[in-house]
Amino acid sequence: MKNRSCFFIGEKTFLPKNDPGASGNLKIILFILAESGFTDFYAGGDLGWDLFCEWSVLGLKNQYPEIGLHLILPSPLEQHTAGMDNTLKATYDVIADNSESVEIIPDTGSRLSRFTELADMCICCFDKKDPRSETAKTVLKIQSAGKIILNMYNFSKE
Repeated sequence: MKNRSCFFIGEKTFLPKNDPGASGNLKIILFILAESGFTDFYAGGDLGWDLFCEWSVLGLKNQYPEIGLHLILPSPLEQHTAGMDNTLKATYDVIADNSESVEIIPDTGSRLSRFTELADMCICCFDKKDPRSETAKTVLKIQSAGKIILNMYNFSKE
């Protein structure tokens, strides 16, 4: 069976406590994807949604050792975490250390192309009522590439 893959993109301001439907259901969806043969999960290392998804994937690795998290960052980790407090830096160190791969692609458009090339679907988190947000614009580009999009924003309310 072909390996299937997914990537994450979402608001940097996402906090699980502010959208418990999205955060609770993400774990269920990741479980279903792992059971369905999804093995590769890609994220860009941003705060908010990306960080939450990265932790969630790593949390499934004990149960599904065949799955892997792959980071596609805009800069090397030391630069990426510059200016963050020590707790966040340590969090990113743990995520990077437990990822299958870390790829550096500085250009935003090239990074998006790489995600689109590698993944079958996208799990995102953004407010559809704000089509001008960077995440909304990115999701439109992903949709035009024919990828499956699952928006988890206010999942419990939709």
